[in-house]
Amino acid sequence: MDKLTHVLPPQLQTDLHAVEQRLLQLNVENPTQKAALQKLITGSGKMLRATFVLLASTWGPETPDRDRVINAAAAVEVIHLASLVHDDVIDDATIRRGQPTLNSQFGEQTAIYLGDYLFTKYFELLLSYSTDFTNLEYCVTAMKAVLAGEIQQTELNFNLHRTEADYLRAVQGKTNELFRISFGQGARLAGADYATAQTAEELGNQIGFAFQILNDLTDFRVDPKTGLPRLNDVQEGTYTLPIIKTLASDRGPELAVLLKKDHLELGDLNLIVQLVTESGGLAAAQTIGENYVHASLQLLDQLPQNSSTRLLRKLLHRVFSTL
Repeated sequence: MDKLTHVLPPQLQTDLHAVEQRLLQLNVENPTQKAALQKLITGSGKMLRATFVLLASTWGPETPDRDRVINAAAAVEVIHLASLVHDDVIDDATIRRGQPTLNSQFGEQTAIYLGDYLFTKYFELLLSYSTDFTNLEYCVTAMKAVLAGEIQQTELNFNLHRTEADYLRAVQGKTNELFRISFGQGARLAGADYATAQTAEELGNQIGFAFQILNDLTDFRVDPKTGLPRLNDVQEGTYTLPIIKTLASDRGPELAVLLKKDHLELGDLNLIVQLVTESGGLAAAQTIGENYVHASLQLLDQLPQNSSTRLLRKLLHRVFSTL
């Protein structure tokens, strides 16, 4: 698990370890796919979504069965991992979090099948903790939104006319939905009332926007290993908010000329960073991301004020400060 876990209280660390063990219990008979799955799970990062389920499960009058909460937390992590695997295949990515991707290490076919397998395991975990058809429908609808967001983003790749609204719609699906359902499922398992569950979901929505926008800004920073700007998203045709803002500015025509090139040289990458910075596109995106952070913290004030809520406030400050 990620280095952030060392700041968590012992019980939450124990629960996150139980989530990881539940994921490692997913059975795969093929030795290659089994090795790929274990690598994926043990290198899965912060486990933020699972953490959100666990914390939100204290926002109601009931103390939910621990096994059901662990399964719910594992379920959202399974969907997240499956989407990462498919993303890396689509993007032909070779590195994620400084480590070789599954498709680069085990082959594209193994990665695709493993991603598909994880989606089936999501439903298996879902059935293990859902109590009624309404909740099943809620989760299935959320998964559809995740996939719709991924499809929309792919369809708009290399589109110079992509708008801020297009960008936010894609983020709403591919990022926000899993944050939203993490808080929503946790609160519902604790028997939270409708208003609390809705506020919890909106918290996930706002965190999703903040997380994605601020994370996108890191693409424009210099890689300390190479001394060069990353601009991975730009080179893959994924135009995020700084690019969209710059294209809409008086420096837009200059940027458009660069983005129309078949291949971006080092000089082009440096010029893109310069244009995005000088046009105010980078600063504008930063401000929008920080506004979502502020909105998230305000929503926390509307939720039950207990140790989980106080911890979540600290965690959000820590996570956003690292982006």
